[in-house]
Amino acid sequence: MRLLKTFLLIFFLIGFAAACSEDDEPNNPVTPQDPESVGTYSGTNSVDSTTTIVISNVDGEAKVTSYTVNYRVQENSSTYTGTYNESNSSGLATVVGSTFTFSIGSNPENNFTGVIVGNTITGSFAFPANPLSPMVAGTYTVTKQ
Repeated sequence: MRLLKTFLLIFFLIGFAAACSEDDEPNNPVTPQDPESVGTYSGTNSVDSTTTIVISNVDGEAKVTSYTVNYRVQENSSTYTGTYNESNSSGLATVVGSTFTFSIGSNPENNFTGVIVGNTITGSFAFPANPLSPMVAGTYTVTKQ
């Protein structure tokens, strides 16, 4: 019986000591480091204008959170200019490896793709401009700012 009491006392003390020990560091959440590709990229596109892409750290993952494509297209004797853009703070696409792709709207032919190499992204896009102008499709090269 005495051995049982001693065993229970030791077991209790070990459990108490383990429960009382606590890290001396504050209980702050860890902020994930930004993935290397995070930043704002700007450059030119093949439809005679500019493109901007923003890649953000969303819960520790690199995600495309916005893009802007300015365009200028010629159709017969008419020139159409405009801007196509979209943003979503939760992310439009996750950068997987060094690539991303996402659909623009519900038509899978309307898309935006990119490949990241160092501080440069190259890719393509296709989207409807407006009822008066043709489909806008092209390529782009942007560099990290």
